[in-house]
Amino acid sequence: MVAEVCRAPQRYRFVRRPVRRHFERPFPYALLYVDEPESVLILAVAHFKRRPGYWLHRLKG
Repeated sequence: MVAEVCRAPQRYRFVRRPVRRHFERPFPYALLYVDEPESVLILAVAHFKRRPGYWLHRLKG
């Protein structure tokens, strides 16, 4: 999953700008990341149904 995001980070949709989300079924987790000019910053590997939005504080700073 991480390798796919690194190969084509702009391929996946925005959840909340600038955060994008990648997920594959049946894996119940999403990879939330920010596509930066020189890298991909992974914010969270989040379960779909548990504590939605818990990672939002990671955008600040």
